[in-house]
Amino acid sequence: MSAMEKSDLPEVARKRANKAASAAAEPVERRGGAKENAELQSTVRTQSREAVSRAQARIREAVTRNRQDKLTALLHHVNIEILRAGFFGLRKTAAPGVDPEKTRLIEFGRNAIANRRTRGLGKPETFDFLGFKHYCATRRDGSGFVLGRKPMAKRMRTKLREIKERLMATRHDGIDGQGKWLAQVLRGWMAYYAVPMSGSAISAFRHHMIERWHGALMRRSQRRRLTWTRMKTIADRYLPFPRILHPWPEKRFLVTIQGGSPVR
Repeated sequence: MSAMEKSDLPEVARKRANKAASAAAEPVERRGGAKENAELQSTVRTQSREAVSRAQARIREAVTRNRQDKLTALLHHVNIEILRAGFFGLRKTAAPGVDPEKTRLIEFGRNAIANRRTRGLGKPETFDFLGFKHYCATRRDGSGFVLGRKPMAKRMRTKLREIKERLMATRHDGIDGQGKWLAQVLRGWMAYYAVPMSGSAISAFRHHMIERWHGALMRRSQRRRLTWTRMKTIADRYLPFPRILHPWPEKRFLVTIQGGSPVR
């Protein structure tokens, strides 16, 4: 009666490969490395979910074991199934790496206006970057191209909404406290966004700020009417007037020495 089938035990050579001198002796020939390989490589030969989970477990083990070391030999764990499992494991609400709205090719630059006008097209497209909307423009004297920048409308709406909420929450603190806080907000806004070609946007931001301040003060007391003329007088007392604080981009790179000669 035969027992249950089992795999043959690995055979280990008990003699040396030849009878040469000890100095030139070859190493013992060995077999049966299946057990050692099983610890490093998954025995699942099919591309299945089990193989993926085992590979992921090995990667986690390597990361846990070598927290201070840089792992540079994990590429052999990566295959199609691992990549597929990682893709379907991503959260649907996660931020995309590439967005067609944020990544696109547009015609922009010094000759964009003239080239599009020649082809019967409209104005060059704009793009948003670092809180600014960038657009192609011409100098007031018509001498040539100039890079136009102004605060993004979305950023302005978000900031004005925050200001309104803060003013409504502190409408009983008094005009002096609100005015000083609004002055700090406006100075910080102009310190970043008061660049050439953005003067109208800065003025609009200040105007909308005063409107929200006026609305908060009107809500404080329904029996007293605060006219817009009076509101503008109060705003001018606290809020700085819009002005451009940053030079043109080309002037920023112009380094001068004593005497006014540019450094070449």
